[in-house]
Amino acid sequence: MKPADDGSFEEIEALRTQITNGLEPFVRLLGVEDGRRIEATASAVLVTRLGRPMLITAHHALSNLAGGTLLLEIPERFHGLNLNRDVLATNDQIDAAVILLPDTAFDWDIEFLNLDMQAEPPTRDRPQMFVAMGFPWRETLVDYKARTLSLKTVNYWTIEKMDAYRLLHLSRDHFLLTNFDKEKALRGGVRRGMKAPHGMSGGALWRVWGFDGGTSSGIGLAGILTEYRTTPTKCMVSARVEVVQTMIEELLNRTTSGPSGHA
Repeated sequence: MKPADDGSFEEIEALRTQITNGLEPFVRLLGVEDGRRIEATASAVLVTRLGRPMLITAHHALSNLAGGTLLLEIPERFHGLNLNRDVLATNDQIDAAVILLPDTAFDWDIEFLNLDMQAEPPTRDRPQMFVAMGFPWRETLVDYKARTLSLKTVNYWTIEKMDAYRLLHLSRDHFLLTNFDKEKALRGGVRRGMKAPHGMSGGALWRVWGFDGGTSSGIGLAGILTEYRTTPTKCMVSARVEVVQTMIEELLNRTTSGPSGHA
């Protein structure tokens, strides 16, 4: 798929708003509270697997808490998350973490992506676009007195950057590397500068494929955003969803069925 002369992708522009609006509910902000104030810290993707609710984020988002409480932003409030080992799976190699949520999370008025219905493209090599989505700190306003956040989901469209695997010595089986240059990111259908994406870690990298006549034949979660690089190449690094799904299976295998009882 080739961009038009002005840098826009005309084939998908008609779908852009429809696609991003449909995906945004699954991506939430994570905050940290140290007893005095709440600060935005990262992003997360809410999913279900075999009927169990869970949250996926970057592992370093949990490592940077400095003794504070990890909070999930849900409508009208924040919910403190349990990080006990029995509800947590981490993978340092790909910088991903999975937190099993209590079954009462289904009553939190939030949406979960059903991984049992996860869409997969026919082949990795078929033309695809990717949508990175999360909550950069610099796009989030905090009202410390009211304990509220003014949130703004940011998304940008991109393509896989094949030479980055060689330059960064990262395996395509574990990571998904996409082109990212904050000075000319594709946002709103045009290329324009954006603020540093700190805080998007743990957010979603969506895959969109099969464009034909103003429609797409598939959309699925492709990975979890972990970091962006500026050297030796400009790209975003994501943990592949296939590796995260293995983490989820291992976590579910060591938990009992039915309500988890964790709050």
